[in-house]
Amino acid sequence: GRPRGKNFKERPTPHRKIEFQKLGKMIGERWKSIDPDTKASYLVRASIEKQRYEKKKKEYLDQKSIYESQKKRSHTHEQSCDKVDDDEGAQGRTKKAQGQT
Repeated sequence: GRPRGKNFKERPTPHRKIEFQKLGKMIGERWKSIDPDTKASYLVRASIEKQRYEKKKKEYLDQKSIYESQKKRSHTHEQSCDKVDDDEGAQGRTKKAQGQT
């Protein structure tokens, strides 16, 4: 947290009307006292949005999975190409050492 030295001053509420905790409590109380029909409409909307979110999340994770598998395959291919190059280089060095080219 902030150091509390001799010049410490309490921070005023940002909009100077209500503290965040009090605002949360007010919203909670209003939610509890809202009429059932209005509350049901909000819950239906929330359910629809949650389904949309889950669908988008699944699409994102599928795309991410495809990308990562392609990246791994590409990396594995590069490593195998490097290994072939290293093997050919080692054979060339061996042949040179033996006087063959």
